[in-house]
Amino acid sequence: MPYDFVSAKTAALLAAKLSEAEACVAPKDSSLCRENAQNYLQSSTPSVSATGSSMAGRRTVAILDAGSLQSTDISTPASMRLPVISVLYSPAQAKPGELHSAFYSLADSGCVMFSAENLQELMDLTMIACRVSEDRKVLLPSVVQFDDPSLMEDASIPGDKVISAFLNNPALPHRIDAKKPAALGGPSWEPALKMQHSKAMENAASLFKSSSETWNAKFRRSYGTIDNYKTEDADLILVMMGSHSATAKKAVDRARERGLRAGVARITMFRPFPYKELSETLSSAKFSATVDFSAPLGGKTPLQREAGTAANFAVMKRPSEKDFEGMFAKLSREAKTHWVI
Repeated sequence: MPYDFVSAKTAALLAAKLSEAEACVAPKDSSLCRENAQNYLQSSTPSVSATGSSMAGRRTVAILDAGSLQSTDISTPASMRLPVISVLYSPAQAKPGELHSAFYSLADSGCVMFSAENLQELMDLTMIACRVSEDRKVLLPSVVQFDDPSLMEDASIPGDKVISAFLNNPALPHRIDAKKPAALGGPSWEPALKMQHSKAMENAASLFKSSSETWNAKFRRSYGTIDNYKTEDADLILVMMGSHSATAKKAVDRARERGLRAGVARITMFRPFPYKELSETLSSAKFSATVDFSAPLGGKTPLQREAGTAANFAVMKRPSEKDFEGMFAKLSREAKTHWVI
């Protein structure tokens, strides 16, 4: 497999081409997309064009910029169960601490969410996301996030035939067919629709695992919901996400040279969040810290909340019947009457 020196945007476009995407949607200034995609859709609102393309039954990859992202860009195809694949770039914002804020804003939109550490992972996760999203047990959009669109790195580019064997044809059941016109309306029973959506999100986690195993068998590159780096015997574990984890891993190596047993747990799949896997990783650590590139005012960051929940699972002792009986006995002994007027 050849190694080429590519930029982040080129990596996403190559992934779109290799995945045999029938439409690549990007802003008007993306001339490179026009050269690489089979059908280039030029649009000031790429997400709208991507939704229409997917409704027509085409495999669609949209390239989005975090600076112009809107919540409906992903929530609309998610509610319509359209497997649009979006590559989201998160360049540095004018406001400090907002690198991942746009990505986190999609947490409740109903899409499958990945975060890549480097360009090789960006390309691989984009193609794995196609396989996961287009499965009939999922049929949800996926977002693959990367930090720096101007970064250039070496990447192994797989051949077309190998990718064709890895990906199935996008036989989407909800496509619009001009020969079979139909009226489309809202859902008649929203709770049932929401339950199906929730089940599809659960299926995405297991399908990502099986698809990653197949990818590893072909290319010897393995991906899990969490990338654990020297966490087996770590006393201190950093929980983080994105390209900065590569720097953190180097810092872990130096810390271990000084006798500090540190490790990094990098979140690869943010939705559905791997609570069980992260809880198992943190269960043997004495301390854990979250490094997040989002700074909301007046509250914890999204990754802090999710990692904190997983950490609670790792140390939580569920109350037994005797514990509750003890609570009742203590209340009966110490109970006092309070008048509220």
